[in-house]
Amino acid sequence: MGVITVVLVVGAIGLSCLYWYKRKRKQNIFKQMGIKGPEPNFLFGNLHQLGEEKLLYQRYREWTKQYGKVYGYYEGSTPVLVTSDLEILKQVFIKQFSNFHGRKLFPLQPHPDTGRECHMLLTRGDRWKRLRTIINPTFSASKMKQMCPLVNKCVDVFMEKIEEERTNTTDVDLTKLTKRLTMDVISECAFGVEIQCQQQPNHPFLQRSAKLFEIATERPFLLFTAILFPELSRFWWGMHQLMGMFREDAFKWLAQQLEEVINLRRKDQNHRRVDLLQLMIDAEKYPIHELRTSQLTMTSDQSSSTEDKRSRSSSSDFNCNRYSTPNGYTNGHVNGYVSEHQTLANGHTNGHLNGHLNGASNGHKNGLNGYKNGASNGHVNGITNGHVSGVNNGHVNGTTTSLNASTNGINEERGHPKNGVTTGPHSNVNFDLSDEVFDEKKPTKSGLTKEEIKNQSVLFLLAGYETSNTLMQFLLYELAMNPSIQDKLLAEIDEQYEENEVPTYETVTRLIYLDMVISETSRLYPISALFISRRCMESCVVSGISIPEGVTVQADVWSIHRDPDVWGDNPDTFDPERFSLENKVNRHPLAWIPFGAGPRNCVGMRFALMEMKITLVRMLQKYTINKSVNTPEKLTLREGGAIVPLEHIVLSMERRRRIPATD
Repeated sequence: MGVITVVLVVGAIGLSCLYWYKRKRKQNIFKQMGIKGPEPNFLFGNLHQLGEEKLLYQRYREWTKQYGKVYGYYEGSTPVLVTSDLEILKQVFIKQFSNFHGRKLFPLQPHPDTGRECHMLLTRGDRWKRLRTIINPTFSASKMKQMCPLVNKCVDVFMEKIEEERTNTTDVDLTKLTKRLTMDVISECAFGVEIQCQQQPNHPFLQRSAKLFEIATERPFLLFTAILFPELSRFWWGMHQLMGMFREDAFKWLAQQLEEVINLRRKDQNHRRVDLLQLMIDAEKYPIHELRTSQLTMTSDQSSSTEDKRSRSSSSDFNCNRYSTPNGYTNGHVNGYVSEHQTLANGHTNGHLNGHLNGASNGHKNGLNGYKNGASNGHVNGITNGHVSGVNNGHVNGTTTSLNASTNGINEERGHPKNGVTTGPHSNVNFDLSDEVFDEKKPTKSGLTKEEIKNQSVLFLLAGYETSNTLMQFLLYELAMNPSIQDKLLAEIDEQYEENEVPTYETVTRLIYLDMVISETSRLYPISALFISRRCMESCVVSGISIPEGVTVQADVWSIHRDPDVWGDNPDTFDPERFSLENKVNRHPLAWIPFGAGPRNCVGMRFALMEMKITLVRMLQKYTINKSVNTPEKLTLREGGAIVPLEHIVLSMERRRRIPATD
């Protein structure tokens, strides 16, 4: 017995020493690379510093000022390389995408290659390529045109609710109303379901969705230990799943509701709709393995200044040497694979592929955010960038749910329209994604499984809900605080539309100044900034820096977006003229990356922008937006599924003289 005890003790000591050695070695990576950064604690890394008073994006900006545009820190033992160097980011997101096609791994997430609960934003390599290939056609320009009436239908109700709010006062809680609107729009356009959240403020979909974004704080200890000891990731994920069996799970409830919708749609084959769900159901039957991206070279040429000019130049924007259309798909199924420098504002790319680009599978489009960073299918799979803020308050404020990670991922995936959501010119950037990005020896599985359809459905529902309404709130606030800018936007809308004319997809794409306003809003408030990162999948050299496999490269978007060297002496002011054609000509293409950059572009940004533009046009046709006594002079932000306002945005909505009163 004594010998066994001695052996066990010696073995335990030996294993402890080995673990200590490996952890210290891992926490010494940046010193070996010659990269500066805060000194890590053996157990916590730098997590204890992230949780001190400031929000994570504020801590990044502070460290950038202290250590420069490239520095490293540790989340437990996990190395994170933070940079605001635009050339490094260009290499990581675009030029060397084959080495950085994965997302950051988060605690409490399924495995990106094998986890059955994974959705598109968590996957990588061939698995991501397959999902992206199937989902992409949903957001083509032709599909957007067909969905436009559905968006207007939901906005009709939104306008009625504004009038109801104005019964006794002009003040309107726009945070509350925009959240309900976006949930209605997404459920209607993506799944063909009228859940009517605007008529039912306590609708279960709204309540469960809100709960999903808060679920991370329910298990702070599990999240924290998972960050500290990522070597046991499979164990932590199993514990997370087990704990979910003994309490109400918001994700499972939403998944069950959508599964019923999916089953009904499958049975009714005669009733087809133009939406995401129909495309995924069709993908159960149609093979996609014939789609290839071999030798697909994309050249972003954004020198054109108008929507029509961009469309006419499409044939010169792409060089497709080899591609094929899969059985069961039309050319239209594959349009939407666009250049990384897609001009999202006007709903068009720098070249629509002038017809339809067959075979742009592998996601030759900036896809996915920040990186649906770790969020599992709605479960708490991630913490806001894995950072624990607010530890002093007894809970993990930095944590997010997997869907939190997911929503922001979709944001980055929502694409990097290079210098602006607008018609801007970007410097020409060529990138060639060859077959080496993915393993062509592995056959790409045909179609989607039922589980995958369900996972993608919940992801899109929640991601679109959180991000769209948040950006809209920021935009409305800035218009109220900057009346001269609002006046200019009103003039553009009045010139384009008659008094009660309903906006269409085609007409909103012609509103150049509105594009500029949206671009400037997303510059000042990059809501998905904390999720814009890539994981090094294979050791490589980037701009003279040797980056080992497993290191996460995190973009410091807030520092980039408020850099005086890029944006002038007053980068904190709201000025849409920054995105005028002449001001964008010489700007670095990665100076504006609120939704990320590179081949994993946002799939749904075109849809989100259409929704936002139609809503804003309808509002400004009828009202002017002003600050009220209940409007904060300065917004306080918080971090969660996105960077969002802490307070509700309450603004005064006053009838415009141009529109006759109907009271």
